[in-house]
Amino acid sequence: MDRLTLNEAFPTATLTPKGDGSGRYRVLLIREGWGSSCYYPREVLEREGAKIWPAGTQQYLDHPTLTESVERPERSVKDWASVIVTDPVWDETERGLVAEVEVFPQWQWLLNEAYVKRVGLSIRASGIAEHGEAEGREGPILKSLTEGVSVDWVTRAGAGGKVLELIESARGQADETQQAARLWEAKYDAAQLKVLLAKGQAMKNADGEPSYPIADEQDLRTAIRAVGRGGADHDKIRAYIVRRAKALGKSDLIPADWTSAKPAKAKESAEPPSREELREAGATIGARLEARIHTAWTVTADDMYCDGRLTRAERILLSSAFGDALGTLVARLEKEAPQLYQRGPWSYPPDENGDEEMPMDEAKKKPPFPPFGKKDDDPEDTGGDAGKTDPSDDEGEDDPKAKKAKDAPGSKPAPKKIEEGAMPEISDEQLKQLEEASKAVTQLQEATAKLKEQGEKIATLETRIAEASKRDQARDNTDRARALCEAALATSGLPTQAHPRVLREATASLPTSDDGALDETKFGEAVKTSIQDMKTMLAELDEARGYGVPRGLTSDPTPTGDDDADLDKALAESLEDIGMTADEAKIAATGR
Repeated sequence: MDRLTLNEAFPTATLTPKGDGSGRYRVLLIREGWGSSCYYPREVLEREGAKIWPAGTQQYLDHPTLTESVERPERSVKDWASVIVTDPVWDETERGLVAEVEVFPQWQWLLNEAYVKRVGLSIRASGIAEHGEAEGREGPILKSLTEGVSVDWVTRAGAGGKVLELIESARGQADETQQAARLWEAKYDAAQLKVLLAKGQAMKNADGEPSYPIADEQDLRTAIRAVGRGGADHDKIRAYIVRRAKALGKSDLIPADWTSAKPAKAKESAEPPSREELREAGATIGARLEARIHTAWTVTADDMYCDGRLTRAERILLSSAFGDALGTLVARLEKEAPQLYQRGPWSYPPDENGDEEMPMDEAKKKPPFPPFGKKDDDPEDTGGDAGKTDPSDDEGEDDPKAKKAKDAPGSKPAPKKIEEGAMPEISDEQLKQLEEASKAVTQLQEATAKLKEQGEKIATLETRIAEASKRDQARDNTDRARALCEAALATSGLPTQAHPRVLREATASLPTSDDGALDETKFGEAVKTSIQDMKTMLAELDEARGYGVPRGLTSDPTPTGDDDADLDKALAESLEDIGMTADEAKIAATGR
């Protein structure tokens, strides 16, 4: 089963106003059937709808953008328009969950009966789904709902004002560009992107890495959607896309307004930008501080919330407290240091003579800062006033002087620029291909792990087989050596009592050939040497005991029995000294 993030929009044309002036409406939250995320079975909605979107669920104007979801997950009170006041119930006529919502007084002028019928409601939730078939179509089938976030007021496709559509397109740009990037990542690896860049089928981003690969019509369509309809910042990207479209013979895919529109120019004003304009654009030190402090607090709180160290209620309370604290900070700065909302974020304070301040005539010619264009520090140490633009903003991609200055030793790296674009549309077939590719990667990783495990087992078995083969060969060599040695001893003329000693000495260290088998030639020579050494030793013992020497030539020619007993004892002791047991030595001595 897969965990899904659910975003589904449904029309509100079936809502019914209460007619009592309370701003209440009866609305359809979600309907059974196929949606853009999955199939919503009736039994799941009927079973879990009331607990997922209970009375008290908040409703906002528009879904949050990716940036807003990270920086302010609890949403803004400025966008909180209404609240669900009854638990959702199943409606047979609408085939979905129906509830009553109450629009706050300050929004009743906008969300009136005529207007809300032209917009829609979009649920935000999480759930578990698995692949299956419903109503003759295959896809994810919702099995359970795990979390309900909100039910927001949104525009519908083909409905709503033009202005709202443009706002939605701009707000969703970060998500859309990321989706396009994921499509390209699934299609090309790093090496392939570098090849495309070398061929002129990709362009460099701010970091010099390949971006916007366009090798075929599908890439061209993705790039057109990704770059969107932004301002002059996108002119270079659009120009590159137009060139690639001409090369592919697909110039007809280029939007008409790309070729007719001219780059936007900075609006000149007869007066320098006001404090409110600068603050709104984030072009003052004060506004910059506000944004940075809010971001730092929000990221820290979000991390603690995601780690489980903060509850949802605590996270929301912290957000409210952050707002109060920022309000206090701003009030004091505006009262005691208003110049912070007049000086640019990269400007230096004027000296006693005011020499660092930008002349008014020059300030009039400078447009306001773009919001959050660079980091707080000034890479070029240029100073300037609030109206001064970021030095790196005017650097052309093909300007050799700018490029040389940018790459000069000791210079700081240029910051990354976020590319904006329109939402890439992922078809069901593309989504299926991505899912299949992801599944194939997982299967490949599992197969590789199993193959590695099997390889280790095979190596272990081979080692054991080799060791067993060595033991078998050693046993065979020993058996063969004993047989050869016993055959040689049988015809050697040595007494049988001496055979065990010769056998032990001959088989103590067996000579082998290159294949590990017994070298019978060398072993035979070793056996002969051992037999000869034994014969020599026995002869020396006999000589030492007087065997072979004539007797009776002394004054007492008749030997006594005591002399024989002493001789047998001495011979047995000698035989024990050379390795025979006591019984073997005694038998050998008396049987001479």
